[in-house]
Amino acid sequence: MGNNKEYTILQLAKIIKELTNSNSEIVFKPLPIDDPVRRSADLRKAKKVLNWQPTTSLKEGLLKTIAWFKDNV
Repeated sequence: MGNNKEYTILQLAKIIKELTNSNSEIVFKPLPIDDPVRRSADLRKAKKVLNWQPTTSLKEGLLKTIAWFKDNV
């Protein structure tokens, strides 16, 4: 669902490179005109209605996602 902690796309790319031991180059492109500048999940409604809050860290979730792709793609 999300997490209320914000990461830049560059931070996310660097974390993924580290976790995958990738030597891929990070390429910077212009943002689309309608691209939101910031994205931050507001989890108040999920907590109130569903009694849900995040329990998986970004790195833990990425490691699980990377493992899934290695096994399934």
